[in-house]
Formats: sequence, structure tokens, C-alpha cells
Amino acid sequence: LLDGPGTEQARPIACNRPGIGDPVHGVGWMKAWALTGQSSDALTLSCTHGADDHWPWTHTCTLQVRLEDNGVVFRLAVRNQHDAPMPVGMGFHPYLSIDPDSRLFFTAASRWEQDADGLPTHMASVPPLPADGAAAQRIELNHCFSAWRGPVRLLRPAHGLVLELRADADLPHLQIYRRAGVPWLCAEPMSHATGAWSLPQVHHADAGLRWLAPGAEWETGMELRVVPLAA
Repeated sequence: LLDGPGTEQARPIACNRPGIGDPVHGVGWMKAWALTGQSSDALTLSCTHGADDHWPWTHTCTLQVRLEDNGVVFRLAVRNQHDAPMPVGMGFHPYLSIDPDSRLFFTAASRWEQDADGLPTHMASVPPLPADGAAAQRIELNHCFSAWRGPVRLLRPAHGLVLELRADADLPHLQIYRRAGVPWLCAEPMSHATGAWSLPQVHHADAGLRWLAPGAEWETGMELRVVPLAA
């Protein structure tokens, strides 16, 4: 981790998955969350992390999931409970089911290219998707797109529907991930590009660097909507 706002001081962060040489996805996804609120159409979960080798800043996260008539809304907040500024990034990692006739639509200005280890090397412009989208089951990617404009639209003609994903403006990066042969893809809105706090080539403001002051809170969110295909 390149520590400190505007500095290049390195701080080691412990790996969190066997066989992978870099920490992956932070700490929140590997911890127990407590149910702190519940109603007929919503629930709230919370998680507090104490500073350790995996993340040396104490903080609390809160996630609210709310059902609506044609979709679901997610709100995620983080509060820095440490006595120093904390580097922070947030994102969502939805797995979306796909069929042989599913097609993906989204718009982005650029994409981070990768080295053999999957780490970003440089940003390159990307051409727009075809007018009829991309065949979802032909996608094999694990790349971060920047300056994407919503919604992400996943057409599923076999089910007569379109799934639309929208996110807050402070999630301007979009990770598209799919392995060959699986019946799903991930479209992950994020606040930052992969490696923004650890790789010099990504360590700049446009990549989504954000530092949260002691006691400060940041909230963001995304939503998934189901729309009839005829619409």
C-alpha cells in the first residue's frame, strides 16, 4: 500500500487468500456482519473492523438492502474510526445470470490493460460496443473500465426481460469479470481502479483515490431493476 495522501511511502498489507500474492477485495467481504435492522422490505447489516495486518485502520461499514416493486437498492456506508486519515474504496460485486442469447450493453471511455499477473499497466481508449451489444457468453474478461456511463443493461430474451444496473456518480469505475464456461458475469461498479493504492502507475486522483478523515463517513450505492423486454 502506498500510504499517506500524496506520498509514496509503502506500507505492507497481509495477503488474505492462499495462493494469491496480493490482497484481494479488502477485508469487509471476509468478516461476519451483524443484522442491525429489519423491516418487511429492507434489512441493514453492519461490520466493524479493528486495525490489523490486513487493514491497519479501524472502521465500521453499514449495508442496507431494500426491495422495491421492480428491483433492489443497495446503500453502503463506511465510517473511519481511526485517529488518522484512512484510504478507502467501495464497490459492489453482483453476479448476474446469463443465457446463450443474453447480450450486454454499457458505455465506457477507457480500460485498464493488464500484465500477465492481471495487474493494471496502463489505460487505453476502448471502442463502443456494437449496437446490438456483446454476446454475454462470449465475454472472457477481468478488466476495469473507467468513466462508464449507466445503465449497464443485460438483455435476457429467454426470460423476456432486461436487467438494468445503475450506480452513484462516485462509483465511476466498472469491473467486468467472467470466466469461460460459467453461466454468469459480474458487472462491478467501484469507486476506484484496481490497484489504485498499491501500484505507482494507478496511484493518482483519476483512478479514484479517496482518503476519509477521522470520524468522517462516506455513503454510496447501486440499484438493479428488472424491465420487461418489450419496454
